Parts: sequence; structure tokens; C-alpha cells
Amino acid sequence: MNLHQLWMTIESDSSVGQGNGDSDPTIGYRADVVYGVDGPDTQAFGNPTGTWDYQNNWGNGKNGWAMPQLYLHGQVGRLNYKLGHFYTPVGYETVTAPDNFFYSHAQTMVNSEPFTHTGVLTEFSTENDSTVYLGWSLGWDSGFAQSENGSNGIVGISKNLTEEIAMTYVTTFGDLGWRGEGYSHSIVLDLALTENLSYILQSDYVNTSSLFDAGDDIGLNNYLIYYVDDCLSLGTRFEWWRDNSVSKNSFTVGANWRPGKGLFLLRPEVRSDWIPAENYSETAFGIDAIIEF
Repeated sequence: MNLHQLWMTIESDSSVGQGNGDSDPTIGYRADVVYGVDGPDTQAFGNPTGTWDYQNNWGNGKNGWAMPQLYLHGQVGRLNYKLGHFYTPVGYETVTAPDNFFYSHAQTMVNSEPFTHTGVLTEFSTENDSTVYLGWSLGWDSGFAQSENGSNGIVGISKNLTEEIAMTYVTTFGDLGWRGEGYSHSIVLDLALTENLSYILQSDYVNTSSLFDAGDDIGLNNYLIYYVDDCLSLGTRFEWWRDNSVSKNSFTVGANWRPGKGLFLLRPEVRSDWIPAENYSETAFGIDAIIEF
């Protein structure tokens, strides 16, 4: 039994102290601190050792502390911005457990995407209901410090193609810090098949000059989620992920149960992983409980 995430957030109202007009600029701040088994994996491990939260005294055995977000945020007209240390906009799955359907993470998310950035990220809402992302960071998983010559662009777009289909594309390019120079992108399609059934298709690609991972990373994830009612939903995830020409597959079946529509969430799952080239296979059962307060 593990404590994965004890999450604490402090956030200000970005409209405090500003005018009452719709076009008035706003500013606020947010800080997140997490403790648990996921703490060390959420630290700014793209930093040089001993900087920000990537330090020995932030760990405690298998548990550890991390400060994955500390930023100013605000709005100027239709432009929203973040300035500081923040979660990546790349991909479908996220760092925060309540925002993911499954207890476990896809290999694509863990191995082929950044978790955080330090820099600036803007989101601009266009007149045709698209959102354009423009930003810059000190490299992947950076925390107010720079590994090597980390300096990368962040560009993306999110758009509702139809009433039932939404698409998000985000790319990072340049010097990605600890991942070396290169390019990555993530494409997510979210399809509402029926009122209760959703299908999500995600495709990731990474090409970098990193010495420890010189080959391309390619990921293809398929999610199918059925909402039984307000308390129960069922889901599957099938993933094909390739690294250095080795294909790794996984299939996960799980459920989300929120009794009484309350702040308690239970997420059981069964996951099978197999790697044909290495004659490897494993099936595991996992379950976690999330309490929000």
C-alpha cells in the first residue's frame, strides 16, 4: 500500500485588485506541492542535480516531495498566460491523479513526454473557437534552472472539428535539455461516439540527439470510455509504444466509481504488458482511492 500523491494547492483569484471591465488585464498566482511515491517522479529531474526540488533532502525513502508548479497567471483580452514553472500541455494523460481515468500511466506519457516546463506559455482564443498555444521553456522537466543549453519552443492548437470531434496538437522543438536537441509532437483526437461513449486516440512522436535514447519514440494510445451513470464509468486502454525499434504493448481495463457523486473516487484496473522481441509478458491488478478535500 502506497501514498502516491498528497497534493496541496494555493491559488489566488486572478481578478483580485483589477478593474471590472472585460478587457482589463488580470494577474494571479498558483503553487502546487506534492508528497508521496509520485513525488520523486514529479520533481524537476531535467535540472542539474541540487537545484529547485531535484535535491536529496526532498526525498524520504520511496516517498518524496516535489513542487511541480509555481507560476503567475493572468489574462489580457483573449490571451491567457502562465509565467514560471507549470505542467506541460503535451499529451492526454496528466501528472495529477484525479485528471486521469486509469490508475497506471501509459508508457508514452512516462517515456515520451515532458511533465513540466519553466518558462512562459500563452493560450489565445480565436474567433473560430480555436485555442492557439505559444510558449518557450528551459527544456523538458526544468525547474527554474537549465540543463545543458535547454531552450525549446512550445506550439500547439486545439479545435473542435465538429460537435463530436475535438483535436489538440502540441509540439516542442529546439534544445530539450536533458533529452538533447530535437522535436516532439502529440496529437489527441477526442470523439463522442454516443452520449455515453467516448473514444480517444493519441499519437506521439519524439526524435532527439540524446545519447541514452538515440532512436525515435513512437506511441499510439487508444482509450474507450463508457459512462454508465454519474457515479460509474468503465474504460479500456490499448497502447503500442516503440523505442529503439522495440515494440512494447499494453492493454488495460478499468473502472471509475464515485459513490454518491461525492469527493471519493475508486479506480480498480487490470493491466497486461507484453514485449514480443524480449519474450516478456506480465499481468497485474491495481487499485487506488482518491479523496479530494
